[in-house]
Amino acid sequence: MNHQASGIGSDLEVLRAQVQDLERRVAALEKEKQSASGLAAPSATTTRPETLQIDLTAPASPLSVVSILGRAVLGMAGAYLLRAAVESEVIPKLAVVVAALVYAWVWQFFSVRAGKSSRTAEAIYGITAALILFPMLWESTLRFQILPARVTGAILFGSVLSAMILERRRQSPATLWAAVIFSSATGLGLFVATRDPLPFVLALMLTFAVTEVAACMGRWLGLRIAAAIALNLALCALLYLAAQPEGFPSEYRPIRVPVLLSLFAAAVVISTGTAEFRVIRLRRTIAWQEILQMIVSFALLLAAVAELAGSTAIKTFGAFCFLASAAYYFGAYFGKEKQESSRNFWFYATCAAALFLIASYSCLPAPARVPWFSFSAILSTALTRKAKGVALAFHGFIWLMAVEVSSGAITHAGDAFVGGFPVAAPGLAWMLAMSAAVCSLIVSLRLGEAGGIHVLRYCSVANASFLLGAFSVAGIVAILPGGSLASAARLSFLRTFLICAMALVLALMGSRWSRRELVWVAYTAIGLGTVKLLLEDLRLGSTGSFALSLLAYGVLLAVIPRLVRGDNRGRENQIRSRV
Repeated sequence: MNHQASGIGSDLEVLRAQVQDLERRVAALEKEKQSASGLAAPSATTTRPETLQIDLTAPASPLSVVSILGRAVLGMAGAYLLRAAVESEVIPKLAVVVAALVYAWVWQFFSVRAGKSSRTAEAIYGITAALILFPMLWESTLRFQILPARVTGAILFGSVLSAMILERRRQSPATLWAAVIFSSATGLGLFVATRDPLPFVLALMLTFAVTEVAACMGRWLGLRIAAAIALNLALCALLYLAAQPEGFPSEYRPIRVPVLLSLFAAAVVISTGTAEFRVIRLRRTIAWQEILQMIVSFALLLAAVAELAGSTAIKTFGAFCFLASAAYYFGAYFGKEKQESSRNFWFYATCAAALFLIASYSCLPAPARVPWFSFSAILSTALTRKAKGVALAFHGFIWLMAVEVSSGAITHAGDAFVGGFPVAAPGLAWMLAMSAAVCSLIVSLRLGEAGGIHVLRYCSVANASFLLGAFSVAGIVAILPGGSLASAARLSFLRTFLICAMALVLALMGSRWSRRELVWVAYTAIGLGTVKLLLEDLRLGSTGSFALSLLAYGVLLAVIPRLVRGDNRGRENQIRSRV
């Protein structure tokens, strides 16, 4: 047995020696092959040569800045030579203007090339190109009158488009910023100086459009802010000129109303369409500046329609707003962003509510608005429970408040509480009060504890209580003996009594339904009643009426804390019993 084991061990040693000999031979053959071909074997420590890297964020040295400024001064000298050629009239003016345009573009090209190695050089050369181009356009249009306004407007937009093409591969281009800012400023100035606004508004509109399209592609997001500001200023000035009683001033070239409305509508379409693309297609959260721009552009369109359009155009605009409102509601509740905590949802829902409000006021006559908004508010509040949020209920409350203010119901209610002798409220006012009461009951009883429900519940109950209490004062005064001839003392006591009764009922309902918002409204009524006691009852009431007012107020102050404490104890007992 031992003899066999020793034999196997010797065989393994022989096999190992043969393998090592084969490895040496293979290594020698590979080395000879590499030496014959002139190639060295790569080693593990061989490193690649480092590539040249330029730090664009590093500040340029003072000497390089001086050199860059020197080249920029030479560029300005060339521009002044071209201007002198125009004044001398030796060369045709149009040829000199074309040469100046080419010269400015060459500097724009040099600016982009310089930006590959130095941002300082790019910024200085970009500003130099702008200082060559835009003053030349100003003088060629106004002083020398070589270029018509429409050609100048096209060149302004072309300079921005050229800078975009040259800077298409960079994210922070100084040349493009200089082109957009100087082009926008020149367009606004020529808007006023030439008295021909249409070409320059179109140039600003196209600049705004291309910056928005670039933002949709994820490029140069900050540029659209500068372009939007310039466009909004131009549209505001255009609306001011068009809204004059005599129309456009005589020194300005007029623009027809359909073209004007198309300009304002184009701003809305561009801002809304690009924002919708980024939200829906790219699935991004809408930015606050996009929301602000849409609000401004739509407000300008609404003002233009109200000032310039006829009744038929206003109704057509209202019908369009109804369709847009339905589309926004669909996007809010059936799209991919259905969470009420997301900014996109609130964007869709708020736009839908605002468009619904505008469409209703545009299409409906005044008598039909009260029943329309009353029905709409009740329906939206009732649908809130299925929507699992409070956005629709908030919309219903906003619609009710809008029609209460526009119909005069709020003013009538205020006069009934703090004014002279009130008159009975009309039927439409009572319809609003009852609608507000129905909405407040739905909000208090049918909705849960979603985010924002406490604010909505407080506002809804306060609004309904104010309307019902005020109209009750007017109704009781109307049926009392003497009617509107009732004394100020009796009227002051009646108001105090109704405030106390309303606060007591709200506190009782809040304690029974475990709705603390109703108790908050009751305490608010107590605070306002205190002010009323000092300002009205004490000043206008008789001794007897003031005593009765104090009696009612004292009973109220004594009872409400007991109700609130009893409700708190009941909730504590329920919690303990569950535990």
